[in-house]
Amino acid sequence: MSGKSRGKTKKRTGSKLNISYFILAGYLVTLIYPPFFRGMYFDDEFLVAHIITSILAIIWLISKLVSGEKRLLKDPVDYGGLALLTVYVLASLFAVNPRAAWGEVLKYVNYFLILLMASKLPRNIREIRGSIYALGLSAFGVAFVGIGAAAGTIKYNGAWVGGRINSTIQYPNTAAALMMAGYVLVLALMNTAGNRWIKAFLNAAEYTLLLAFVFTYSRGAWVILPFILLLYGILLPKGTRSGFTIDVIGTFVPTAVAMRGFGNAIATGAGSAAWKWYLIGFATSLVVGLALQSVTGFTNRNIRAIAYGGIPTAIAVILVGIYLFTAQTQLVMSHISDKTNSDISVIRFVNVKPNTDYVLSFDVKTRELSDKPWDYGVVVQSRDYLDTPTSIVEKYGKASPTGETVKVDFRTLKDSKRVAIVFTNKFEGTEAIIDNAYVEQKGSGQRSYLKLKYKYIPESIASRINDISFTTKNSTERMVFYRDAFKIYRDYALLGAGGGAWASLYFMYQSYLYWTTQTHDYFMQVMVETGTLGLIALAMLIIGFIYGCYKGLKVQDKWNKVMLVGVVCSAVALWWHSALDFDLSLGAVSIFLWALMGLVYAFLRLEGISPSPTFKFDIGCSGAIVLAIAALVFSASLRLGLQYSKSGLAMLEANNYAGAVQQYSKAVAFDPLNAGFRLNYGKALEALGQQTGNSAYLARSQQMFEKAVNLEPYNSQYNAELGAFYLRHGAIQKGLDSIERSMAVQPLRPQNYQQKADAYFKVGQYYMSKGDKAAAKRYFDVVLKIPQDVEKVNRKALKPVEMTPETQNIIDEARKYVQQM
Repeated sequence: MSGKSRGKTKKRTGSKLNISYFILAGYLVTLIYPPFFRGMYFDDEFLVAHIITSILAIIWLISKLVSGEKRLLKDPVDYGGLALLTVYVLASLFAVNPRAAWGEVLKYVNYFLILLMASKLPRNIREIRGSIYALGLSAFGVAFVGIGAAAGTIKYNGAWVGGRINSTIQYPNTAAALMMAGYVLVLALMNTAGNRWIKAFLNAAEYTLLLAFVFTYSRGAWVILPFILLLYGILLPKGTRSGFTIDVIGTFVPTAVAMRGFGNAIATGAGSAAWKWYLIGFATSLVVGLALQSVTGFTNRNIRAIAYGGIPTAIAVILVGIYLFTAQTQLVMSHISDKTNSDISVIRFVNVKPNTDYVLSFDVKTRELSDKPWDYGVVVQSRDYLDTPTSIVEKYGKASPTGETVKVDFRTLKDSKRVAIVFTNKFEGTEAIIDNAYVEQKGSGQRSYLKLKYKYIPESIASRINDISFTTKNSTERMVFYRDAFKIYRDYALLGAGGGAWASLYFMYQSYLYWTTQTHDYFMQVMVETGTLGLIALAMLIIGFIYGCYKGLKVQDKWNKVMLVGVVCSAVALWWHSALDFDLSLGAVSIFLWALMGLVYAFLRLEGISPSPTFKFDIGCSGAIVLAIAALVFSASLRLGLQYSKSGLAMLEANNYAGAVQQYSKAVAFDPLNAGFRLNYGKALEALGQQTGNSAYLARSQQMFEKAVNLEPYNSQYNAELGAFYLRHGAIQKGLDSIERSMAVQPLRPQNYQQKADAYFKVGQYYMSKGDKAAAKRYFDVVLKIPQDVEKVNRKALKPVEMTPETQNIIDEARKYVQQM
C-alpha cells in the first residue's frame, strides 16, 4: 500500500472517530437536559427534543450503515419498544383526538430511538459509566434546583409550590420519583468509585438528592425507596454489600443533620438559613464520605472481623434510625413569645367505623399571660370516601398549668371512613401542651393512640408520615380515576381510543366532577389509549426488560455488576412509582426510564452475554432512518405551527385580526390536526369578517369552528364555542344542538347547565319579542326542566351536582314568563 493510500485511510479513521465522539456527546446531552425544560411535559419544549433526538439518531444510524452494520433490532426490549410504538400508531388511526394521538406517537418514536442508542451506542464500560453519570447528573441538577427554589434563591416557575419541592418537573411526586431513581444510580457510582475524593463528592450528591427527595413530601416515593434499597442490597454480588451499607449510612447521616434545620428554614421563608443548613449537611457529607473510606478499607482487609461485627453494627444502625424517626414527645403549641394572633394547628388521622360512638381523650396543660377566650381547641372532622371534611364536634377551653384530662364524645357519620383530629392554639400570650391522646371506640376497649409530635422530624414531614394511608384524598381519588378508566376501556377494549384519550373522554365517564388530564397510573393510561393490544405490547416491553435483568445475573465482573444492579433498581423504582402516578406522562422521566432499559442490554453486550435467540424480523438501520426522518419532519412542522399560533394569538388579543388570520392560516397548515388552532383561526376570521363586512370571512370562520369540533368532538368547550357561533349568526337549532352536546360530554359541570339555561332562555326571549308565545314557551319549558336533568345525573354521581345561583335565577325568570302567558 502506498504512503498516499495509508494517509487516506488514517484520515477516514480519524473522521470516523470524530463522528463517533460527536454522536456519543450528543447522546449524553440528550440524557442530561430533558428534566430542565418543565420535564418535557409541554409541546413547546418536547417538540424541540424530538427534533434533537431525531437528528442525532439519523447521524448515528447512517454511521452504522457506513460501517456495514445493517441489522438493528437485537434485544427483546427492542421488540417490546417497537411493538408499543406500533400499537400507538394503529390506535392513532381511530383516535378520538387525532392531534393528541399523533403527538403520543412522536413521543414513543423518541423513546424508542433513545432505547436503541442507550443499548447499542456505548462501546465500553467507560461509555456505559458515562451514561450513568449523565443520568445521575441530571437527577442531581433537579434536586439542586429544587433546594434553591425552596430557599427562594433559584427562580424557576412552579419549582416551589404549596410548601413542596417540585423543581423543574413542576410536580412533586414525579420529581420525587426521578430523584429516587437518581439516588440509586449515584449510589451505584459511589459503590464502584476508586478515587476517594470522587467518592466523597458522590456522597455529597447523594445527600443533595435525598434532602430534596424528602421535601417533595411524596408519600408514595417515601414508601417505595426502602424496598428499592432492599432489592439493591439483595442483588449486589458478594463482597460488595458491606460497602453498600456504609455508603447508604454516609448519605442518611448528613440528611438527618440538615433535615430539621432546613425544614424549619423553608417553612418560615428564611432563605439564608436554608442554604446554611444545606451547606452544613453538604460539608458533613464530604467529611462522612471521606471518613467512611477508611472504614471501607478496614472491611476489605478484615473480612472475618466484619463477619462477626457487621450484623450487630447493622442492627445498631437500624435501631438508631428507627429511634430517630419514631421518637415522640408531647405537643407544644405556643404563642407566649408571639405578639400577634395566628393559627397553630396539628392534624392527625384515625380510621373509624361509620355510625359508631367514640371518645377522644387527651391530657392538656395551658398557660396564658392575659385573659383570652380559650387556650386550646380541638376539632373532630369526619372524612368520607372522597376525604371530604365534615365537622362533627368542636371543643375550646382552658386548663390548669398542672394539667387535666379532657374527653370529647362523638359519633361518626354514615359515610365516615376516618376522622381528622385537629388540635389548635390561636391567641397571643397563650400556650397549650397536649399529651397521651387517643381515640377509643366506646365499649370495645380498642384505642388508637395519636402520634402528636416527633422529636427529630419537622412537623411538615411528620404530618405526611402520619397520613400515609389508603383512605387519604389522593388514594381514594385515584381509585375513582382507575374505575372510570375501566369504563372507557370497556368501550374501546381492543385498540383503545388513541393517545390523549383520557383527557378527551374522562368528563363523560367520571363518577364526580374532578379535573385531571392524567389517570395517575401509567398502565391505566396505556390501557385507555391503546386497549388490550397496547397492554400486550407493554407487557412485551417489561418482559424484555426483566429478561435482560435475568441475563445480567451472569455478569462476571463484580463492579460492572454493581453498576448494572444500580441501573436495574433505578428502572424498577420508576416502573413502580409510575403505577401510582403519571410520571411517564412527562417525557423527561420516560426518556430516563427507556435509557435505563437500554443500558441493561449495553452491559450484556459488554460482557459478551447473548441476550436472546435471534429474531428474524428487523426494521434495519435503513428503516430506523426513515422513522427518524419522518419524526424530524413531523416535529419540525408542528413546532412551526406552534410558533405561528403564538404570533396569531398575540395579534388576536391586540385586535389585529388581519394579522391573526395570516398567522393562524400558517399555523393550521403546519399543524392541521390541532383543534385549538382551528378554533382561534375561526375567531380571527369571524372578527375580521365583522370588521370588514366581508361574508366570505364569516363562511370560512364557520368552517374552522366546525372543523375544530370535528377534530375534538368530546371537547365541551369547543362544542359550546360552536354553539355560541351558530346562535350569534341566527342558526338557532344548530346552536342549541351544540350546547346540548357540550353538556352531554361533560354532564357534571354546573356551569354547563347555566350555559344551557342561558341559551334556551335567550332564544325564548327572542321569540317573545317576535310575538310567537307558543315557540317561546317551548324553549322556556326546557329551562324549567333543567332541575330534572340535574337530578337524573345525580342518581349516578358520587358527589351531587349543584346548580349555580345564576342557573336558578334564569329558571326563575323563565317561570315568570310562562306564568304570564
